[in-house]
Amino acid sequence: ALLNHLHENGHDLQAAQVPVVIPGVFKMTQADLITRDRTNGNLHLWEVKTGFPVGGYTKQGKLAGTDVDCTKYNIWQLQLHYTRRSLEAAGVDIAQSSVIQVYKDSTQKQPVVKVHPSKEWTQNLPVIIPQRVVVVKKRKRPE
Repeated sequence: ALLNHLHENGHDLQAAQVPVVIPGVFKMTQADLITRDRTNGNLHLWEVKTGFPVGGYTKQGKLAGTDVDCTKYNIWQLQLHYTRRSLEAAGVDIAQSSVIQVYKDSTQKQPVVKVHPSKEWTQNLPVIIPQRVVVVKKRKRPE
């Protein structure tokens, strides 16, 4: 269902499960899917979610440093945001990003594919500043 949806909407797969590092905090994650839009050649990042989250809108306080409710759906948006920023810090030009959810609905014959576009509030999150990586070569000890 996911691949059919992407193909029918003009996207060709480019990469999957790409490891990325969030600069400045040195946390690793993975970019689930990157596609290329056939109409304009732009890259699109997809955060893939499967199933229907129980209590997806249940509020668990606020996301740290924001006035945004901490819900499962907003956590998905947070993941998407930092994965995109990590790719961009690594030089990958991402034109669009979305969460794409695939789940079973007993009233439907086929799995449901739902796209959750990036939320505007993510633009107010702290900016990731790339850190310089220094590689130190090990010297041989004199004998």
